[in-house]
Amino acid sequence: MDFINCGSGYYVKEKINKYTIFVLFQKEYIKKHERLEWYVVLWVYRKRKKADSMMFNKETTFENGILNLLFAKKAIIEFIEFIKKERFSRYNNWIIIQATDERRFSVYKRGVKGLNFITEFHNGAKSLIWKEEKNE
Repeated sequence: MDFINCGSGYYVKEKINKYTIFVLFQKEYIKKHERLEWYVVLWVYRKRKKADSMMFNKETTFENGILNLLFAKKAIIEFIEFIKKERFSRYNNWIIIQATDERRFSVYKRGVKGLNFITEFHNGAKSLIWKEEKNE
């Protein structure tokens, strides 16, 4: 999987059936902890011209259901390897998944089972967090 640098992070996208699945790993550097936090954004859209408004209004469609989630899981697994190999390996890295509601959170939690994500509150939101700590 080829991750594309978009300035604020990296993304990958795939066309599955009529939908485009876009997974963004949005980077935030936390200087106090010398940590890179990568927020996972999953975005599914059918028509590009509506994609921006769908993202702004937090609307998405999951008619592809499991196919979208399997692609996102594959992207997360490969992104973990990507940050270990790239120049980010000198930082503490966290991958953070948050959801808009409890139902989605439960689905995401089942999806990343076995990938060493833990459930914590982060910035006031229930989150799934994968941690790679260099300073331990």
